[in-house]
Amino acid sequence: MCTNSNAALVFLVRDEEEASEEEEEVWGRVEAVRALHQKNYGTWPAHISVVWPFVWDDAMARCEDEVRALCSEYEPMRISLAAVEESGGEVAADDRSGRKGRTKAKKVKECQNLYAVIHPSGEDAPRLHELTGRVQRVFGVAAQSDAHLTVGQCTRQQIQEVAAGWQSGHITVRALYVITRRSQRDTFSVRARYPLGDHHY
Repeated sequence: MCTNSNAALVFLVRDEEEASEEEEEVWGRVEAVRALHQKNYGTWPAHISVVWPFVWDDAMARCEDEVRALCSEYEPMRISLAAVEESGGEVAADDRSGRKGRTKAKKVKECQNLYAVIHPSGEDAPRLHELTGRVQRVFGVAAQSDAHLTVGQCTRQQIQEVAAGWQSGHITVRALYVITRRSQRDTFSVRARYPLGDHHY
């Protein structure tokens, strides 16, 4: 059984079954950044996370039909990957005296946890967020974060450099995927695909 960090529900940047020439080019630009800055690059495919960690066998045995029906309600979505932004910056912390401040240890920890992310935008983005929230509720999980694509773990300067050189492009989200791996040493692979707009499930 795949449990904990060894399974996830995601939207893939590059659809496994169909991708246009433009989408291949956008995927290539994403992969170029990830190859330089993404920790454990090659383990995860480029993706927008929906539910993670995830218990595949237990959860899907109960919820697969509901997930498939939800996906059938939404047609494929054209999404813009327009800008690289910083996530995980410094957060105010209370020191022992009770005053608001930033401790040296806190700063060091936070500087090691800066992420370069791209938030989906465009006309169809609200529908993507809506579907994400509905799928999460099926599995009884609270909204884990805003839908986003992580392209690296970087310093602030590196994120600024990536952002300055980023070329906007579009992808089409055509399906919700389950990806799994046997252990944390293995690479994720596709276990199931639930097409959007499929009215023949």
